[in-house]
Amino acid sequence: MLRPIWLDPRIHYAVNCASYGCPNLAATAFTANNMEQLLTAGAYAYINHPRGVTVKGDDLEVSSIYKWYAEDFGDNDQALIEHLKRYAKPQLKQALQSFQQNPGDIDFEYDWRLNQSE
Repeated sequence: MLRPIWLDPRIHYAVNCASYGCPNLAATAFTANNMEQLLTAGAYAYINHPRGVTVKGDDLEVSSIYKWYAEDFGDNDQALIEHLKRYAKPQLKQALQSFQQNPGDIDFEYDWRLNQSE
């Protein structure tokens, strides 16, 4: 319901399931005053965590969220990489730029285990 209303791919970093492969749920309630900050923080946290994005040699491993909702992230590999670079820390951003210049395989992974404290 929210995706067609907001038309913002960062919604995936805020509203999600409780599996380990999902982005973390925010500990703060979303309000009009903090929404932009929380959406950006969620994107930054997930993209820079191995559950979201990992570069392994010539391969790029990303969450299956990016495949399932490809239309929200530009519907092609180049648009996805641009989205990831927007929120990537410098080292990951550099790896993504290298991958973009010399494309390898993009592998989509997802961990369905319950995200819970042990």
